[in-house]
Amino acid sequence: MNDLLIIQFAKWPVLGNVKTRLARSIGDEQALQVHITLMNEVLDKLILSNFGGVELWLNEIPTEKAGMHAVLKKTKVNNIACKLQRGDNLGDKMADAISGSLLHFRKVIIVGSDCPNISKSILNEASLALDNSDLVIGPAEDGGYVLIGAAKFNANIFTGVIWGQGEVLSKTTQNAQNLGYSFKLLAESWDVDELADYERWKSS
Repeated sequence: MNDLLIIQFAKWPVLGNVKTRLARSIGDEQALQVHITLMNEVLDKLILSNFGGVELWLNEIPTEKAGMHAVLKKTKVNNIACKLQRGDNLGDKMADAISGSLLHFRKVIIVGSDCPNISKSILNEASLALDNSDLVIGPAEDGGYVLIGAAKFNANIFTGVIWGQGEVLSKTTQNAQNLGYSFKLLAESWDVDELADYERWKSS
């Protein structure tokens, strides 16, 4: 049994299908480039964190690799597996990834691809939290979360969660409490969804 797996969840870059809220302000083309840049930036940070197991899980893996050459080169050079997300919604996909991975790893952490301030120290804190808690969650300012990790898992953690709305965190933690799962919340962070987030990221 290996100790820790860090999974980066990402959408394959398709024009008009990524960063759709941001695209309303900056257009589809620029939003696509932002998505690719963020995916690269997060992957770089996961690699540099040097925790060992890192995987990239994508919503699709088409034969046409446009826009993904840099990311795929990094996965090859760093021996990072690219896997396909399975499920009807984000909760189903994360549940499948966590459940399957916990068969081989003692702890699993999923990080989104739009969280540019993820760092080795945050990942280390999340990993240490899983030594004493069933779940760890990195809350986002918008009511969601930038990461979720598990040492013990039940797919009902995500039951009734409406993704993309402001009660994702509260519903998830309520489910955890109902299941009798212990959890630790990290310090609040942010991700890049709206124009203000984009400007904040660019200024940093």
